[in-house]
Amino acid sequence: MDAFDSGKCPTRYKRGTLVFRQGELGRGLYCISSGRVKLYRANPAGQVQVVSLAGPGDFLGHRELLTGQPQANTAEVVQEALICLVERDVLLAALQEDRQVAQNVMTSMAHALERAEARMLELARLSASGRIASLLLECEDQGQVAPLTREELAQIAGTTIESVSRTLRSLGRKGVLGLKGRRIRIIDRGALEELTLGRAPRDLPC
Repeated sequence: MDAFDSGKCPTRYKRGTLVFRQGELGRGLYCISSGRVKLYRANPAGQVQVVSLAGPGDFLGHRELLTGQPQANTAEVVQEALICLVERDVLLAALQEDRQVAQNVMTSMAHALERAEARMLELARLSASGRIASLLLECEDQGQVAPLTREELAQIAGTTIESVSRTLRSLGRKGVLGLKGRRIRIIDRGALEELTLGRAPRDLPC
């Protein structure tokens, strides 16, 4: 574990910075200490699809590191982040020497798969408003939502920019959210939780 900890290289990334690009060979394991990162990929036609949103405590690049495959996604910082990189050689040595490190990496991969499955179920089960509410709660930090653009919210929630704007305006009028430019503040957490349960309190848009 000492070798593992000493191999960490912390870097602060500003919003809009790319941590790595789709198709690059993995340098190692990225550990997010603070901030948020969106993972997206482009198809041959150039269309972009957001795969997931990662935050504090999440790992990036672990699947590619273990399989030896190029990065499947591009990782872009959407909220200023502090990310530690554990170089590939250091991590692989730690995995061989310390069972606890191996267990932690496997646990992280299991949690990432669980979140991906949960998001797929949300896409099938919830209305656009419900998915947006779930995303706002996921991105909350002491009442403030990570500064995502309307386009980013739409991409991650699997809906349209128009639907995001309409839902945010409605939630703002009803006192559920406080809106100021791109800043979003959660005022009534309970109302958002109702939406994530598939309910539409206070005649919120579906």
